Amino acid sequence: MKRQAKRREEKQKTIKLFPIERILTCSPSDYCASHGRNLRDYELKGVTVEARNYEGWLGDNFRFNVPLNAEVVTDFRFSYGGVGWAYGFASTEVLGRGRHTDLRSMASGTALIRRKKK
Repeated sequence: MKRQAKRREEKQKTIKLFPIERILTCSPSDYCASHGRNLRDYELKGVTVEARNYEGWLGDNFRFNVPLNAEVVTDFRFSYGGVGWAYGFASTEVLGRGRHTDLRSMASGTALIRRKKK
């Protein structure tokens, strides 16, 4: 576990990740209203990342995929679940019989990119 944390820290030093404090759960319109701006001043770009339990930390993967020129990410959502290979779903029956379960995570949000004034 310590080795993974150390690798994650080294990765963060070398790769520029989107700041976590600018990833919000509010809607784009709520964000604009709270900052006195118009939603038409922004280009909206969807960001979606899916990862399996062995592919690294989902938060870093999501932050890496946010456009660097984004002002903020809104509508952030996160889900985590399992899919049993044996029966097509995760259940205590599948796990109890020692069958493999594939755990997956998914994160999504809307990046707001400020439009250049003409």
